[in-house]
Amino acid sequence: STLVLSFDWHWVDVVGRDPTASHYRRVMQQLTDDFGLCSSLLVDRDHHLVMPQFLEAATNEHQHLVVLRVANPQINTTDDSVLELSNRWLLLIDTAQKLVITIHRMDAQPLALLRARWAELMRNTVAFEEFLLKLLDDAVATYNESLDVHERVLDMCE
Repeated sequence: STLVLSFDWHWVDVVGRDPTASHYRRVMQQLTDDFGLCSSLLVDRDHHLVMPQFLEAATNEHQHLVVLRVANPQINTTDDSVLELSNRWLLLIDTAQKLVITIHRMDAQPLALLRARWAELMRNTVAFEEFLLKLLDDAVATYNESLDVHERVLDMCE
């Protein structure tokens, strides 16, 4: 995971797969403790949340968990479900602390680009709200790219 500090807000990016889930649970607990987050969002949440949704913390109206599905850049012609055709991004947002935590098991190009361009973004003093909109826009844009790839595959099959 990566902790990135801005002038007045924080971004934590957690990426990777932990087959045992023990390291993952420790990281989720540490983030919950370090930032004073509602445990129902990271530690005690239903880990089978797969469909897009927006959840508010039971004990803090400023904390939200957004579950997004982003399209896979690769295509396998046998994939036929939402789980196979997309990846889950979890965005924990705390508007009071100006904190965003992104959690994803496979690194995604939009997030990798954000990390790579971080210094440039900070020179332009990107606002917290602008960063959130960029994350959501990048998630939606993955579908445009995926649709283009699917269209090319269909064209080849015709």
